[in-house]
Amino acid sequence: MSSKIQNEPANIFRLMFEATPDCSKQEQMSQIVRVVKCTKAVFVKEYFVECVASEKKTGRGIAQVINNKIQHDKLDMNDCRGQGYHN
Repeated sequence: MSSKIQNEPANIFRLMFEATPDCSKQEQMSQIVRVVKCTKAVFVKEYFVECVASEKKTGRGIAQVINNKIQHDKLDMNDCRGQGYHN
């Protein structure tokens, strides 16, 4: 994940993953992070992170890719307030 997103002073965030096959029929998942900063006002920003290849189309396979991305990006799931998935 880019340093711009990692250094975003957010209180909470939401993860979104959307999977679709590309033209070669390889399953691709786009990762989007929505960050929310709550001060006297509320600021919301949404970032496209990257596309991740998924070898398996099963729920278990997709979940494994998502869990690996969360660990790789060092996201603190205690600050996660929502998840969205679309296949």
